[in-house]
Amino acid sequence: MSRQRMRMQLPSSASVDAGRSNVQATGLPTRSVRGNPKEAPKRQVPTEVGLVTPRQGGKQLCLRFISARGCPSASADRCTHSFLGHFVPTTKLDPVVKAHVQDKLGGLQAAETSVRAVRTAAFLAAGVQPPASSPPVDPHDDYQLDVEAQRALSELVRRSNLSLADTIPVWRGQTATDPRPNKALCPDPLEWLLVGYEQQSLVLESIRTGIQHCFHPHGAVISRGQDIERSNHKSAAVLENSLLHSIRDGQDLGTYMVVDKDVATRWPAICISPFGCVPKADADPRTEARVIHDLSFPRGASVNDASNKADLPPLSYEHVAALARRIESIKVRNPHAAVKIKRGDVKAAFRNLFGHVDVCAKFAGSLPRQGAVVVDLALPFGWTGSPAHYGVFGGAITFLVRRESPATLVPGSSDRERF
Repeated sequence: MSRQRMRMQLPSSASVDAGRSNVQATGLPTRSVRGNPKEAPKRQVPTEVGLVTPRQGGKQLCLRFISARGCPSASADRCTHSFLGHFVPTTKLDPVVKAHVQDKLGGLQAAETSVRAVRTAAFLAAGVQPPASSPPVDPHDDYQLDVEAQRALSELVRRSNLSLADTIPVWRGQTATDPRPNKALCPDPLEWLLVGYEQQSLVLESIRTGIQHCFHPHGAVISRGQDIERSNHKSAAVLENSLLHSIRDGQDLGTYMVVDKDVATRWPAICISPFGCVPKADADPRTEARVIHDLSFPRGASVNDASNKADLPPLSYEHVAALARRIESIKVRNPHAAVKIKRGDVKAAFRNLFGHVDVCAKFAGSLPRQGAVVVDLALPFGWTGSPAHYGVFGGAITFLVRRESPATLVPGSSDRERF
C-alpha cells in the first residue's frame, strides 16, 4: 500500500433531509442523523467506488476498516457512520475499490507522527529535553551517529530507570491501543486477504507484537561486563565510516536504537555480538559496505547457538528452476519479446520485520570508540531464524500475487492470465 496518507474529504454540509432519500457521490441514499446528534457527518467516496464496494446486511463496507489507516470507531463491527459496516468481505475486492484504498487510505503519515509523539511525551514526562532535529548526513563527510537521539534516550533511561523491555516500545512508538512495532504493517486487511494461507495466524501475530522466539536458556549467557566491552571484528574498525553510515540510517528509520554504554550495563538481558564489514563490489568501501552482525560468535555461546530450531516456522522455497521455467514459458508465447528480470537489493525488505522486545535483546552490538551500544530492532541477516520468518511473509506475498493478473491491477488491461 502507498505510504502517502491522505484524509477522506467530507461533504461541505453534514445536514440531510430526513424525509427524502437523495443520492450523493457514493451512489447510496443519504441518511438522517436523528436520534444520534453525535454521529459523524456523511463521508463521500467516488461514485464508481461506492457502486462496487461490498455490502452486507444492508450496509456498505467501511473502507477505512480494511485500510492501513483504520477506522476511528471503538466498535469491532460498527462504523462511526450508521450506513457503513465492519465485516470481512466474502468476495474479492473490485480493483477500483483496491486502488481507492491504496491511494487514499494506505499511507503512514499519521502513524509516523504518532511514533514521534510517543517519544516526545516520554521525554517531557521525565524532564528530558527532546532531541533536536539532526542535520541530514553529508555523504562527503565522515558519518556520525544521531548523538541527539542517543543523548535523549539515554537520559530518559537513567531518570526513569527503564528496563530494555520498557525502552524499546518508547522508541518504536508502541502503545496499549497500537502495540504494532512496525507501523508500516497493518494486520486488519490481512484478516481477509490471507484467508486460506496456512501461515496467516503467524503473520498476523508477528505484525501485532513482533517476531517471538523461545531461546534455549543456556548459551549466549555471558557476564554483562564482558559482553558490553566485547570488541568488534577488525573489519569493522577498518571500515568504521561505512559501519556508522549503516547504523545512522537505521537510527533515522527507527530500526536501530542507540544508547550510551553505561545505560546498556543496566540491562541484564542484553547480549552483545560483534560487528564486521564486507566491501561491496559496486560501492566505495569508505562510505558503504555490507554490515555483518556476527550472531554466531563466540562459538558455543552465541545467539545462534542459543536459538531453538524447533521454535522456528518451516522454511520452504521454490528452486531457481522455477524462474527458468517462467522465462521459457514467456518466451514460447512471445518469441520476439525481450524477457527481463527486475534486479533489486533485499536489504530494505529485511528491515520490515521487527522483533518482540525479548528477541531484540539478543541483537545488540557495541561501538567502543563512540561509547555506544546498538540494539537492532529488526530481524538481522545474521540470525539463524531470520530466513524462516521472512519466508513466512514472502509466502504471504506469493499467496496474494498469484491470485492477480495484469487485468486486476491495471485498468484497461485485457491480460487475465494470473501471475
